[in-house]
This record gives sequence, C-alpha cells and structure tokens, in this order.
Amino acid sequence: RLRGVRAGAVVRGLRLCDISQGGLKLAGQLTAEDSSDLVVTLPGMPPKAASLRWSSDEHVGLTFNRLMALPDLVEWLRSVRDESCAA
Repeated sequence: RLRGVRAGAVVRGLRLCDISQGGLKLAGQLTAEDSSDLVVTLPGMPPKAASLRWSSDEHVGLTFNRLMALPDLVEWLRSVRDESCAA
C-alpha cells in the first residue's frame, strides 16, 4: 500500500514497511531538503506531522512529531488487517 508523504508542495507515494507509535519505515527515498516539516497521510487516519530520522539506499525512517496513541495505532492496524482480509 502506498502512503503519501508531503514535503512542502511535493507529495511522494512510498510503500509502508513498518509502523509504531513513534514513526514508520517506508520503502523509497526522500532528499535531505525533505528532512523536516513532513506530513504523512495514512488511509483512515488524520495526517501526521513527521521528520526524517534516517535514510538508506532503499528505505527512510520518519519519526512522528507527536507519539501516536496506542489505541489509535491498534485500531488502525485492525482496520488495515480487516480490509486486506476482505479483499
């Protein structure tokens, strides 16, 4: 599933690899200019402000500016699981 990451006026679609309360790992690239003031859009969840924490040749790690509440994360993961099971 692709996720939108907005850096200023540019939106990039990156594949979600991992998510936690503190951030996420995405497949793809962001440039050094994209290192702060990012907004992550996940289907079914309000946009989340984030910053670039690390990057490699194939992946990037973003930290949320505010820790995601555990019940919100669990509910989102359940909805994604239920959606993929229904497909």
